[in-house]
Amino acid sequence: KTVPVTNALLANGCCTHGQQILGNAVEVCLDKSCTPIVHSVLYYSSRFVSFGAIFGLTTATFTCLMGQPRIFYRMAHDGLLFSIFAKINPTTQVPTAGTIITGVLVGLMACFIDLEALANMISLGTLQVFTFVNAGVIILRIRPRDIIEKEEDDYEPIGEQDTTLQTESPRTVLWQSSDSTVHTLNDTATNKTNTHKTIAMTFIFTLCILFLSLSINNSWHVSISIISTIIGLVSTLVLLTIPKINTPSTFACPCVPLVPLAGIACNAYMMGSMALSTWWSIGIWLLLGIAVYCGYGRRYSKLRQRRQGSLPENGGGSVDYDSISMNSRNDK
Repeated sequence: KTVPVTNALLANGCCTHGQQILGNAVEVCLDKSCTPIVHSVLYYSSRFVSFGAIFGLTTATFTCLMGQPRIFYRMAHDGLLFSIFAKINPTTQVPTAGTIITGVLVGLMACFIDLEALANMISLGTLQVFTFVNAGVIILRIRPRDIIEKEEDDYEPIGEQDTTLQTESPRTVLWQSSDSTVHTLNDTATNKTNTHKTIAMTFIFTLCILFLSLSINNSWHVSISIISTIIGLVSTLVLLTIPKINTPSTFACPCVPLVPLAGIACNAYMMGSMALSTWWSIGIWLLLGIAVYCGYGRRYSKLRQRRQGSLPENGGGSVDYDSISMNSRNDK
């Protein structure tokens, strides 16, 4: 039988480690008459904690169900997801279609997927998200702001502006052009090289920690652990040599790239301890997301269309979502 962690910790008051690994540990260690706990303190404390966990899990579930449709709405608003997720109900002012679709999908997954397998998928997916966030901090800190785009209405003639464009690095000089795009005078080739090198080294570092974890947890040959460690250290040294030209003036992650690399190392090491079946499941999920992005999101991305200087098309999901939201408010 499996026992919640809280119950296992409380059981330490009644049983030794040897007693806790016996077959009847649940009945003995969580019995309300056990000593040295007086009478039923341990027994009812464990039940109270389990009862409270039900409300905690229910609250977390409803929070995710409320937040996910709004994440889909924001993605659809940027053209990365199907336009149905960006439709707003004129009466309730919520993304009704996205809420219904998300609820149906979650209900189907809860009915037909094993709870333990689903929990492992969520854990692995969460670790991957944290890894992407840490990697994004490194890339954004090194990648220059070479293109800053705004709508033409947001700009004033250069002679009528009271403020001057300032950058966070003396290496970057900006000027304003007639197409309302701010360009940099940095060496573009060098910036692209540093960006590509950063992405590659971060990816290699992640793979090295992942293989290190797999080799330790699966008792692979020690040479795999040594090679992974050496390559990971080399990639770290390479990242340290790349100049950072995009350091924010406000609060930001300190000691980049060391702190993000530490986060990546922790996440990747824990990912390496996951079961192979979980990797297959999350791999299928990632392939599905990549297929949606490559087949739809990349084509109808508003950011991509603005960079190409083309207006969003009327068909194929490129919809004026701002007008939809404004019309919905007016109808209300």
